[in-house]
This record gives sequence, structure tokens and C-alpha cells, in this order.
Amino acid sequence: GVDIEMIPKTSVPTMQGAGFIWTGASPSLMSIPAKKPAYEIRTEHVLPEALKDSPVNVFSYLIHGHKYMTAAWTEMRRNNKYELDAACTSAYDYDLQEFVPTLEEIQLTGGDKLTTRCVYDSSSSDTKIHGGDATQDEMCIIFLMYYPVLPNPSATFLLNKPISQSDYTEGKHTCGVGGACGITGKTSSTTDTTTMSHAVLM
Repeated sequence: GVDIEMIPKTSVPTMQGAGFIWTGASPSLMSIPAKKPAYEIRTEHVLPEALKDSPVNVFSYLIHGHKYMTAAWTEMRRNNKYELDAACTSAYDYDLQEFVPTLEEIQLTGGDKLTTRCVYDSSSSDTKIHGGDATQDEMCIIFLMYYPVLPNPSATFLLNKPISQSDYTEGKHTCGVGGACGITGKTSSTTDTTTMSHAVLM
């Protein structure tokens, strides 16, 4: 189902359009071997230099995979230095896919690198798992909801070929370092300026 909460226009100073940044792997270019308890698909995306003149603010995210996904997150680096997790779940639930507000707004600008990492457990599968739309296939996609909306939607569609597909050996990822989980502890003020929706995808 879908729950939508609308903020009256009279209650906010301005209303802004919002868009999505798609990060992750093109489904046709990913696959997961059978009988792997922890297997990672990793992609990297460098944001266009044009964004330096018009940075955007991320305020919510949705992580999308299927039944073999166990965890996923997007790391943001600026000038080759890790800054924060722009999105994160260390316990992915296929039956509960929802937009999650970041605890702080995250500003992205040209040259920032987004590294999306998806981890899967294929122990129960006897065959290789391919990327695709079907439930028995898999995906590695993270949607970052941002404002102000950019005029060219193709600039925010960043699905591409994974830079690595291999066993994951780093242990359970701890969410909480960065904007998705908050740095200073303040809550996002996004609901003061933007119409927000809360959706569950099945």
C-alpha cells in the first residue's frame, strides 16, 4: 500500500520540486554465484562537474533489491576522502521497502563520488542468480531523493557496470557514520520546505 502525507502549501514558505538520483548496478551487468553466504556487487559514480554550479540536497532514500539481498549502502567521497553514508541498511528486508528520511540533509556537488555496495546471501540457491526484474533475479539500486530538481533527468540516472563482483569479507556494515543516520544529531528540516511521500514498494 501507499501512505501519502501532504503538507499544506500555506504552511511552508516555498514549495520545491524533488527528483531521484539512481545509483547502483545495471541489472543486465550483474550476477551472483550460487551458494555464497556473503557476495558483494559494487559500483562507483562520479557526479557531473556541472553540479558544482548547482549542488543538490538529498533528504530521503530507498534501497531496492530482491530476496537474496542482506545489506546495501552508498558511500559519498569528496576529493577522494570518505565523508558519509548517503543511504544505508545493514538488515535489508525485501517485504519492507520504503523511503527513509535522512537525519540530515546531504549536499552533493560536482565531482563527488558515490560508491554503492550491495551484499547478498545466495546460500539457498543452487544456480547462478542474474540481475533482472523477476523476484528470483536480483537488483542493486539505491534511490536518493533530492531537491531542487535538475532540468536534465539523465544526469541523475547512474546505473552502470559494477567495478567489482566478489565475496564480501568485511563483516556486518555499521550504519550511522554519516548523513543517512545523522552526524550532529539534528533532524532534517526538509519537511518545512518540500512535499514528502512515504511509499512501500513490493
